[in-house]
Formats: sequence, C-alpha cells, structure tokens
Amino acid sequence: MSKPVLKGMASVHFELQLTIGESAARALEALAGYGDKEFLELFYAKLGKSYLQPHEGALRELFAAVREQLPGQLHAVKEARGRIVKAAGAPLALANVSRASERNNT
Repeated sequence: MSKPVLKGMASVHFELQLTIGESAARALEALAGYGDKEFLELFYAKLGKSYLQPHEGALRELFAAVREQLPGQLHAVKEARGRIVKAAGAPLALANVSRASERNNT
C-alpha cells in the first residue's frame, strides 16, 4: 500500500474596503467619466507609463465599476437629500450643509 501524498498550496486573499464621502464619490465619478482610453492616453502623455501601466487592467475595472454603480447611488443620495429638505420645510440652502461639513472633515 502506498503512502498518502498531500499536496497543498497556500493562498492569501486581501480585500480592502474604501469609504468615501459624497464629494469624493462625485469626483471619482467625474474622473471615470472621461473613459479608460482617454484618461490613460492623457495620463501617459503627461506623466509617463512606468507608474500606472502595471495597474492599467485594475484601473479599467475600477472605472467600469464606478460608471456602472456610482451614478445610481449618487442619485439616491440626491433624492434623499431633497426629501429631507422638503419634509423639514428647510430652505434649500440647508441641503448643502452636509456637503460643506464633509469637505471640512476630509
């Protein structure tokens, strides 16, 4: 009878979660809105390829996720803010209080 042979492979998985405020989310949406090709062409022309090129695939994935998911989430934030302002009977200027506070904390 032969001895059992175990072969194993170690695997490590890292997952990071990034929490950003509304202003940063809108900036990220605007950045991704340029499109992968256009953004990379400009970046490479101005800053070179050595830093970003190894991460180009991941950047394309990030931009695609941002363009797919972020607009709906930001729309929901805008709608919720409008409902809160309307329910509170507050002047429209108060709708920007959370944005100003957020800018001061980042």
